[in-house]
Amino acid sequence: SEGKWFVVFRGDPGTSKTFSARTFGATAGFDHVVEVGCLKDMEARDFIAGPAVLGDGGNGYLYVDGPLAKAWRLAAVGKKVCIILDEIGNVPRGAKQAFQTATSPDMNENLTLSTGRAIVPKKGDPYIEEITAPMANISIIGTQNIGPKFDCPPDSPAFKARFKPFHVKTSEKLIRDIVGQRV
Repeated sequence: SEGKWFVVFRGDPGTSKTFSARTFGATAGFDHVVEVGCLKDMEARDFIAGPAVLGDGGNGYLYVDGPLAKAWRLAAVGKKVCIILDEIGNVPRGAKQAFQTATSPDMNENLTLSTGRAIVPKKGDPYIEEITAPMANISIIGTQNIGPKFDCPPDSPAFKARFKPFHVKTSEKLIRDIVGQRV
């Protein structure tokens, strides 16, 4: 729950990667768990934040926080947050790169997420909003199916440097534990 390590659970379908991530999030003392189902057509705004059209578009747009901006805001005010990125391998490289910078700590062990939102203060120059939160308040768990049936783009060196992969295998005991909870 210290949020010092980001991990990716990789393995065959049905090996309880997502179940394990959810169980960890529910039992490790987090204040909030944010889960994102990752899709192949996701854009950075689906993760972080972006404009949403109001009504029929005649009234302009509203800038809406995505799941990562919401998580960073919670962590910035002292909440412990677990972010689960289910099937992170589906996300196109460009969208992944949008949040990779946010997972690189500064000298004070803080993580800064740029939302892309333009802030125009009454006094001073406009700027792009950034949310800074202590790394200790953020844990990220990705899950990813592996194998020839899953068309996942290769991870960049920057992604590999930030996320430690763990291969997940299933076992009879794990299956009995999970099925036993539901039956």
